[in-house]
Amino acid sequence: MALSLLRRVQLRELRPRAQATPDNTVAIEPGIYSKSDGTGFVRKTAAFNSPTFPVVTSGKTRYDILCLDNTGTAVIVSGTEVTSPGDPITNAPTAPTDKLALGIIRINETSSVAVDGSDITDVREFLNKGGSGGGSGTQKYTHTQSSGSVTWTVVHNLGTNDVIVQIFDAPQGNVVIPNNIDIVDTNTVSVTFTAAQTGKAVVIG
Repeated sequence: MALSLLRRVQLRELRPRAQATPDNTVAIEPGIYSKSDGTGFVRKTAAFNSPTFPVVTSGKTRYDILCLDNTGTAVIVSGTEVTSPGDPITNAPTAPTDKLALGIIRINETSSVAVDGSDITDVREFLNKGGSGGGSGTQKYTHTQSSGSVTWTVVHNLGTNDVIVQIFDAPQGNVVIPNNIDIVDTNTVSVTFTAAQTGKAVVIG
């Protein structure tokens, strides 16, 4: 993935972050992701909260995984409490294959959970996607839409339904959340907007 795209995704797309109220939950930034069964995309247009994280037994730490399911619902996969906490990746439970893992959340409070930024390990899998010449099997296609249109037909020819689509406006290059993204087939996606839009679509697959 190109560095500029990576930075935008890291800042905006489904990022789990700490919040003051309620501090026993994690806020999740808006974004779009593909369903695990390959039937389409889930679009979240506004930030939303995770479920409440439960407390732990005195003297112990638990690493939970915050995930999204195919309906756009945030789900907590609870880990096992440990007495000697270490690497979050090592101590966290295995992420379900039918859900998108966003972050590992460290919980060590016994009476009232308060998640802060140091408790969150960002594990969004699309941050590990390589760009041209990147990770094994990963490819990138950029579609440029010079004329404004409410529907973009993006022929990426990547040969898979398992793709990530990121939209940028022109000429500023800001991330745009479209009205909908449809997987037409393994080589094509259709992007729709509420008003005519120019810019580019980057497809990672």
